[in-house]
Amino acid sequence: MFSKWLPDGNTAESEATPIVDQAAEAQMNTYKEIVAFDYDDMANRLMHDTALMKTIADLFCQELVGQIDEFKLSIKDNDANQAVAIMHQIKGASANAGGKALSALALEMEQAGKAGSINDMQKNIKQLEHNFNTLKDAMEQGL
Repeated sequence: MFSKWLPDGNTAESEATPIVDQAAEAQMNTYKEIVAFDYDDMANRLMHDTALMKTIADLFCQELVGQIDEFKLSIKDNDANQAVAIMHQIKGASANAGGKALSALALEMEQAGKAGSINDMQKNIKQLEHNFNTLKDAMEQGL
């Protein structure tokens, strides 16, 4: 009954991969066009509690400074696994805090690390710091 919706057994698994890769690539390449701080997204996640939003933003910014330092150290030590883990944390935390551009860049860096390209991760450190500072400034102005 479901055969008309399911792919037939002859379809190679690799045929579906380019679609996923294209979607991920499109998402990675758009971080420069994404808003630095999505106030509404953060407000919705935190029930529009402005005091809570300010507290979370302050904690987020404090924590991220340390995470960026740890990331730089892992790159210096050529520890791709640690660098990927840190980028994963930054990606999730910044997404939850409304930091769309930072989260998108962290995704790109995480995927580069998973592909074994520490050099690509290292090339984006300045952009990572820039996106973080832009987010921090936007949070300070918006909250």
